Amino acid sequence: MKEIGQSNRPFVFLDRDGVINRLLVERGPRETPTSATDFQLIPLVREALLSLKEAGFGLIVVTNQPNLAKGKSTQKDVDDIDALMKEQLGANAAIDDLYTCFHHPDAEQVVIPELLQACECRKPAPGLLEAAITKHAIDVNSAWLVGDAVTDIEAGQRVGISNKHLLFIGDQYSDSIHAVKDLWEASQYILTSNS
Repeated sequence: MKEIGQSNRPFVFLDRDGVINRLLVERGPRETPTSATDFQLIPLVREALLSLKEAGFGLIVVTNQPNLAKGKSTQKDVDDIDALMKEQLGANAAIDDLYTCFHHPDAEQVVIPELLQACECRKPAPGLLEAAITKHAIDVNSAWLVGDAVTDIEAGQRVGISNKHLLFIGDQYSDSIHAVKDLWEASQYILTSNS
């Protein structure tokens, strides 16, 4: 049952790297873009987001971005990547909001002391999702989450998103979590399940 003050609009939470844009596999298994020149949308991402927007879904990106803490990126790099993502998605497939955690808990990797912390916003901690749920009055019963890491799925579970609404991009790792090959397949699954 929807609580008073909750949005009637369903929302999809999206991880960024590996869901919206390519990982830099030549640099390591989970390496993410460090500058705008590294940023490349995955095929059919724009079409996937457009199909969700046209069906009335809100789209929110929740992403861990420790490259700033590690000294691999500057704040300008981060801002340039965000701007490029918005530009490449275009107005019709635009995300509604973006929540980013810049912290990292490993002192051996962090070069910016104020970003060295075990915070409540770095997934699998639920802080980013909780902030979005509060700001946008999101009903978690109708919310979905698409991620490519177990930490994404765990963050969704911690805010109460149903396992039926958690989609994992990659090989099946759990009988209770549906696996898809990419965001396009995820979007079509969501639309079919919501119809």
